[in-house]
This record gives sequence, C-alpha cells and structure tokens, in this order.
Amino acid sequence: MKKLLALLMAAVMVISLAACTPAPEEPENVPREPVTPAPAPALVGNYTLTAEYLPFDAPIINDVSGDPDMDVLGNNVYISNGDTEVKIYTLDGSALTYVKSVTVDDTGDSISVDGSGKIYADGGVFEATVYDPETGAKGEAVASGELTASKNADFALAYFTGNEAITAITGGAAAPWNLDGAPNVGKYESISVIEIVGDTVLLAGADAENNIIGAYDISGNRQMLSSGCLAGSLPTAATKTANGYVSSSVSDMTFVNAEGAIIGEVDAKELFGIPDDSVWIYEMTALPEGGFLALAQVYKSGVDGDEIVLFKVSGF
Repeated sequence: MKKLLALLMAAVMVISLAACTPAPEEPENVPREPVTPAPAPALVGNYTLTAEYLPFDAPIINDVSGDPDMDVLGNNVYISNGDTEVKIYTLDGSALTYVKSVTVDDTGDSISVDGSGKIYADGGVFEATVYDPETGAKGEAVASGELTASKNADFALAYFTGNEAITAITGGAAAPWNLDGAPNVGKYESISVIEIVGDTVLLAGADAENNIIGAYDISGNRQMLSSGCLAGSLPTAATKTANGYVSSSVSDMTFVNAEGAIIGEVDAKELFGIPDDSVWIYEMTALPEGGFLALAQVYKSGVDGDEIVLFKVSGF
C-alpha cells in the first residue's frame, strides 16, 4: 500500500513540475534579406530561354494580404503591392528607374492600365476604380470585378473567376461579351486569367479535363485553343509572344506554339535562379520589343514579409 502511495505521489510531482515548466518559446521571425537570384538558361523545345533580374530601387517587401500585380504601357511599368500603392517605373533596356507612386483606395489584387495611362483597380463586387496618375482624378468604371484594358482600343473586359459571364466595356458602356458567338464561357468550366495583348484576348483556365489557354479577337472569335494540359493547377498568369503563348501556375510555366500545341514546361525557380524558396508568378506582360516581364513573389519560411521580384524573360 505504501509503495502504491509513493508511486502516486511521485506521479503527481512529475505532473506538477511539468505544469510549472514554461513551454518553449516559438522562435521569432528574422528580418528578410533581399534575394540574390542567379538566373540560368532553360531549354524549351528549340528555344533557349534566359531571364534577367531587374532589381527595384529598393527591395519591395510585401507584408499585406493582397497579391501583387503589374501592367506595362510603352516603357512604363506599373507595380502594385496588392494593397494601396502602385509604383511606376521606366524600363530602358535592363535599367529600371523609379518615377513615382500612386496611392489608391485598394487594388483588390489586380490593376490594369489603358492606353492613356489611367490605372484601373479591381473593385471586387463593386465597380473598378479609375485613377489618373497625372491629374490625381478618380472615377469609377461601369463594371465590377477584375478588369483588363486594351492599350490600343477603347475596349476592356471585366470578369469574376468562375463566373460564366464576361462584360465588355466600350464607349463608357457595359454589355455582355460573347465568346464564340455565345454569351458565356463556352468550353471553359473556369476562367482564371484574362489578358489583352495588342489585338488579342487571352483566356486561361480549365475545361472538363485540362488546364487550357485560348486566344480570341476582341469580338470573341477564337484564334487558338491549346491542346493537352497546361502544367500545374489553374493558371495564374498568361501572355503572348512572337512565337506563341505562355501560361503559368505558381512557378510552373507552360509554352504553347501559335497553333496551340504545348512545346514544353519550365520551372521558374530554376530559370530565375531562386531554387531554395517558394516562387509564385502573379503576372506576365509582353514587352513591345519582344519577350515579357514576369512579376513574382518569393516566400521564405521563418522570415518577415515576402519579396516582390521582377524578371525580363527572352528567347521565346
């Protein structure tokens, strides 16, 4: 009996000591050091891709919940941090020069710039807000949702991911945009990206079987539809180049020729030279002289903030 009592008392003491012992503290996040990319060439089909890191005037560390975004007009590059700031840079070859910042109410994860330089900030369920960086004037678009504007025509498209309706904005009026003659997304079960590149509208998303990308004129007539399955999950960015089309899902980049055949895939982590961290491409935008810009965010566990980075990709 005494032995049993002693054992019980010992157990109680162990529990008591354990209860009084403070739990180990979680290590604090350390400040983020700017990334130092080491881009490496990548072969896709018969094309050799190269990526050039374009550092900003100061590293952009993103500590907000929104997603970064980008657009290009001429040699002006517009960078959104996914919150209330859009930075404008000029790009001359490989030289990126800071010009000014524009404060917006909320970019809603998406911006687009029209041919006059006005900035459209995604309004979500509300109409997109339009900002004039030159005068500071602010107005509202006539449609809600994520909006992408043409650079060389009075034309824009607004949509919600997963919604069957796409809205066209022309002459200050909104109307349904017909795709292949029908007022819905047709073959697509989901559209996650809409981009206007020159006179071409790119739609990327998924049908019943594959992740796909299609090219259309501004009237909604199909010019190209990819065959096979784009890498990754739903596309998050897309653009058009002189040799075809590019889609990305997180860091998986898929290259498609002009007829819609998949040429190959590239991991942006290797192309950009950031193999040890998570890289998510949020925007790809064609450049007038060829190639495209890729805006990405680099995620590293155990550090404060995520870094927004920019690369110029050539060779396709």
